[in-house]
Amino acid sequence: MTDQELVKAIRSKQPAEVERAVTFLYRYKGYVTSFVRSDTQRDLLLFDQAFCDDLFQEVIVAFLENVWRGMFTLQDNVDVKTYLWKISRLRYFRFRESELRRIQRDSHYFVLTDDNPPEADAAIIDREQERVFKWAMSRLDRDGQEFIRMYHYEKRTHREIGEILGISEVAAKQRYYRYRLQLAELLKAYELPG
Repeated sequence: MTDQELVKAIRSKQPAEVERAVTFLYRYKGYVTSFVRSDTQRDLLLFDQAFCDDLFQEVIVAFLENVWRGMFTLQDNVDVKTYLWKISRLRYFRFRESELRRIQRDSHYFVLTDDNPPEADAAIIDREQERVFKWAMSRLDRDGQEFIRMYHYEKRTHREIGEILGISEVAAKQRYYRYRLQLAELLKAYELPG
């Protein structure tokens, strides 16, 4: 499949064509996330294979949205693989910077207190985080809430979710990551992990 055929299939918005294009894009996964393995702070940040899988899913969703919104056009000097790599690198370094700030903030907090935060403080923090999370979940549409609930609370796989909803595993993954990104954007204002 050429880059032109790939973009044409995505722009068609036909589920079978889009799924075929996304399946083809998975050939680029190793290349698109290759720089994560060379990051010296990868172990500190706990960026494992699951993290790379999540990062690649976010890149695919962003690429699909950019194509559908007309924000991506093929150019002679940039191919799809390079474009995906650039999106991946940008998202990675944003997330990396955020995680490093969080680690620094957390370590500063624990240096100032005993080994553990006081129980009353921890309870207040837990309640506030739960309140904010419920608020953010309520801002998702019904499908988004259902996907997040099935994946995180019922611990279902993308394949199981797809079977329940009558869609492919790839489509289930795409929808889940789209909803997870929406939830993360809502939680970002409160600096809670998405």
